[in-house]
Amino acid sequence: MLISILLIAKSINLYLAAFILFRFFDVVKPPPLRNLERLRYGWGVTSDDVGAGLYANICLQLLLYLKSTIQI
Repeated sequence: MLISILLIAKSINLYLAAFILFRFFDVVKPPPLRNLERLRYGWGVTSDDVGAGLYANICLQLLLYLKSTIQI
């Protein structure tokens, strides 16, 4: 979860969006994340959470970038 808020401005709304995106990607597990789940010795559980955090952060950064350029 901490990865999803990395380099994000301190705002309760952004933190809430990061949490929702993180949970979405953690539950849905897009194709590369599902493959990470197969790793042994608990690495699969950890690495799919790291991947979900990365996906959430990338989506949030992209949304913030689009918002600043389009002026929504």
